[in-house]
Amino acid sequence: MIFCFTSPGAKIDRSFNKDKGPPTYRIQGQSCHLIGSLLPMPGKPPKFSHLYIYGTENKIQNRIGGLRFGNQLDPKIVAKLKDMFYHHNVFAKSFGMAKEIFEKKKSHDLKLQLISHRKTDGKIYNLPKVYEIAALISGDGNEPLNMDIILQLQSGKLQRINELHVSYLGLQYPILFSYGEDGYRNDVKHREQKDSNERKRTKVTIKEFHSFRLQARVLEAQTLCISHRLFQHFIVDGYIMMESECLFYIRTHQKQLRSDKYSSLQNSQYQKQTQPSNCGKCIILLSFFSGGRRYMDQLYFEGMSICSYAGFQDLFLTFTCNPCWPEILRDVKSINLMPQDRPNIVSRVFKLKLEQLMTGLKSGKVLGNVVAYVYTIKWQKGGLPHAHILLFLHPSSKYPSPQDIDRIISIEILDQLIDPELYECVKNHMIHGPCGLDNRHVVPYIPKLLLKYQLHLNIEWCNQSTSIKYLFKYINKCYDRITAAIVPIENEHGSCSQENGKCKQFIDCRYISPLLFQFTKEHL
Repeated sequence: MIFCFTSPGAKIDRSFNKDKGPPTYRIQGQSCHLIGSLLPMPGKPPKFSHLYIYGTENKIQNRIGGLRFGNQLDPKIVAKLKDMFYHHNVFAKSFGMAKEIFEKKKSHDLKLQLISHRKTDGKIYNLPKVYEIAALISGDGNEPLNMDIILQLQSGKLQRINELHVSYLGLQYPILFSYGEDGYRNDVKHREQKDSNERKRTKVTIKEFHSFRLQARVLEAQTLCISHRLFQHFIVDGYIMMESECLFYIRTHQKQLRSDKYSSLQNSQYQKQTQPSNCGKCIILLSFFSGGRRYMDQLYFEGMSICSYAGFQDLFLTFTCNPCWPEILRDVKSINLMPQDRPNIVSRVFKLKLEQLMTGLKSGKVLGNVVAYVYTIKWQKGGLPHAHILLFLHPSSKYPSPQDIDRIISIEILDQLIDPELYECVKNHMIHGPCGLDNRHVVPYIPKLLLKYQLHLNIEWCNQSTSIKYLFKYINKCYDRITAAIVPIENEHGSCSQENGKCKQFIDCRYISPLLFQFTKEHL
């Protein structure tokens, strides 16, 4: 973050994986990338964009001093990177241009406007020109035009950068966008193909844009893919952009989505609301929005419909990604990376393994004839994906007695001399972490599948429909969240006013891991 123009709005979370587990990049609540004024306030140290326009003396030490572990950085490398940005990065040039004008004219009403719309087509390899990125303006115009960002000369206030601004990624990731290339633009069109006229949508979405950037190509530099935690930061930020665009559409299209049928004023009377100003403005998060409460409710109801047809589920499996799979290590070790540094590869390999497992289960040759199944993929707060799978078996394939269950489920450590490979698998994958190596702490498993997939694969026999609740994000908890208190803030008149919207409630508490590819998270 030493060369960022904006604040990151998130941090590395070490509260969950304190030992050998992969670090977790955490965003709690609404992600806000903020940018300050051109100059810091009197008595305050320069940070982020200030460092591109603040005095030249001690510039390297100012950058290093702003980091917790700055003493571990090499000043010579920092100086070379600084010179590279000043010579090639259009944002650094824009701030340098503002600095020169300020030093010559000593103007106190100087502002720097970062322009959101370009005149050129904005292809990925087209480098934007300085005058298309920024403009120097003077006067009293404080309100940005559309999504333009206007930086005051000296102000104690921070302003948020809209996620859809073309400079959003370039300002936050100057190491990845060294020349200040444009990020996502909402007017990028699909490449012309034979079926172009048949498409309902002609423009590239945020998800497609980021999925394209995540691919490793032979003729391109691999800066993004080998940037370690910055790569994780970029992926999570990309999902935030995609989610923000969807939530913005929901907020601004409530009339078309017919949210007026929800009588918020009448409901608030029954709930004995004490703040009338909170009533009357209701925003509904529709059931098509992945992760919302209504979305989870709908999946739960569909799962219960399967129960009404196929009866109670019979088996519950947990299929957890193994970061040490050879398919993952083969790609990451060749470039001196760890599995957590390439969540895109981990997700792809996990998806292929899961599809292979489901194909085998549906064939009826592993656990019997499967008439229905439900699964969901979760990340929670541990970083690695895992799938919860419910299987509904044909009456002829059920396991009515303990002896039948023991034929497929094992909860013991086999003799190392009889089956050394299975012994190692159980020891490495199926023992509760802090417990000892004995049969009391073995997680139930299927020997044949454990040997095949080499991962934590738990299996439980069950016959209750409440497992459906557990499957869909623990329906009573909803999405992965952080416990927080949401309180109204008094305005200048002493009254409280807040938007009574499901979008804001969702943003305030949800917890996001790297999640960007268009893989199905739930399947019924």
